[in-house]
Parts: sequence; structure tokens; C-alpha cells
Amino acid sequence: MIDEHVHWRKDFHPEDKPIVSLHEQSEKPFVETQQRTIEVLQELSSRLKTTSMPWHSPRYLGHMNADILMPSMLGYVAAIPISWQFEMI
Repeated sequence: MIDEHVHWRKDFHPEDKPIVSLHEQSEKPFVETQQRTIEVLQELSSRLKTTSMPWHSPRYLGHMNADILMPSMLGYVAAIPISWQFEMI
């Protein structure tokens, strides 16, 4: 779903110039920011996985909680990048 959104954004007006040029992408501040973002997201993912309940596991079936279904998760992920538009209406 995220790849689909990325391609939609890239293909919206393919004649437009990129917001960040290839030259700018190779500059030290951009590279450092990109690397730091990756590190922070990996840390976030690690913390979420180590502190969250694994509702997807059959070991938790007796807890009156359940994992959400994959179609609902995909629908949610698909709507996140455009959901702000609906809040403004």
C-alpha cells in the first residue's frame, strides 16, 4: 500500500521537477538526515515490538483481545497518507 502511494505521488505530474534534486540528495546534511531517520525508525520499531503484546499469537487467544485482520490493517495503511484531506472538509 505504501509503494502504491509512493508511485501515485511520483506519477501525479511526471513533468514536474523533483522537490529535492539528485545533487541535493548527495549532500552531507541530506544523507545524515536520511540515515538518522532510518536509525530512529528502527529504534521505534524495536521498542514497539519489545513492549507490545503479541496479539497475533495463539498464546493470547484467551485474553479477550485479538489481532486485527490483515485487510483492515491494509485499508488503514492505505488511508493514512490521504486522511488529512477528510479532516479539513
